[in-house]
Amino acid sequence: MEPHQPGAQAVAVLGDTILAVGEDGDVRDLAAPKTEVIDLAGRAVYPGFIDSHIHLASYAQGLSQVQLQGARSLEEALHLVETKIEGLVPGQWVLGHGWDHNDWLVPAFPTKEPLDRIAPNNPVALRRKDGHSLWVNSQALRLAGIHCDTPDPPGGCIARDPETQEPTGLLRENAIELVVQKIPAPATEPEATALEEAVAHAQQYGLTGIHDCEGSHAFRAFGELESNGRLGLRVYMLIPVEELGDAIKLGLTTGFGNTNLRVGPVKIFADGSLGSQTALMLEPFQGQATNYGVAAMSKEEIYDLVRQAGEAGIAAAIHAIGDGAVREVLDVYESTRDIWKPRRLRQRIEHVQLLHPADVPRPAALGVMASM
Repeated sequence: MEPHQPGAQAVAVLGDTILAVGEDGDVRDLAAPKTEVIDLAGRAVYPGFIDSHIHLASYAQGLSQVQLQGARSLEEALHLVETKIEGLVPGQWVLGHGWDHNDWLVPAFPTKEPLDRIAPNNPVALRRKDGHSLWVNSQALRLAGIHCDTPDPPGGCIARDPETQEPTGLLRENAIELVVQKIPAPATEPEATALEEAVAHAQQYGLTGIHDCEGSHAFRAFGELESNGRLGLRVYMLIPVEELGDAIKLGLTTGFGNTNLRVGPVKIFADGSLGSQTALMLEPFQGQATNYGVAAMSKEEIYDLVRQAGEAGIAAAIHAIGDGAVREVLDVYESTRDIWKPRRLRQRIEHVQLLHPADVPRPAALGVMASM
């Protein structure tokens, strides 16, 4: 991509360092008698790709779950779930992910009734593709103790029938945890083994590095692979906000680790997603006069977390999709700049999906990364 050298024929590598890029003859002159020479027969070589926002351990778990991405109707999604139920014993959880009602012939949010019909004896929990909504049946609601009198948890929403207030089977944001905490931990293969399979999938697409947005369970699994020389990726591990206090007590800082496995910023949520209609907006969603989205936490709470993290040498990566959430996060970064700027912390906003025109210049002015 250099104007003076738009293309090249060969590359010379020594250890983990690129020595030269250029014409075949020039690079071949650098080879020693024992140098390994690989002829790719004209194929293109690219730098390894780094996915700066991924949930690889969740992907690894999902390999054994119902895959609902690509379903083009409610009926097609139900058929995929029904196929998974065959062979399960009553009471065994049916887990899946990847559905998107916007791809369906009738683009409406699903309810518990069709799941009750195909899975009367098994609890079902199916995550939307963005991870911000969970579609469940009546069995799952009962096990989670969710009924018409159950209050919405802070930062979460239980979808309800407007007349009866009965839960419809759709949970958004923090309400998802009411069900997730009732799902037994995987009793199949060890997590590191499943993760190794997921790493192999990532490598097939050219990924050599990832920024992983998961918790201590994933960090342990990555650490196990690294200690055994089987990691196969460079991992920059984000800290879940609920584990920030522990990280500070341990003295962990952003950048701690080695070239293969390092500690990254703390991951904070400011809002939800557009697909689940929970992104925090400055104006309400079209046709929903009272729906401005969901604030995962208050602006004051975000400020306190960024301040605590910054004073401990930990950067922040804040999920903000709606223009209201992005503005709040920019305000927080601006008001805490005297803490994180001197420490050279690289602050991020994850997604930045909607940005009010008045806020467009602010990330660059503050030196905040738009991690899109």
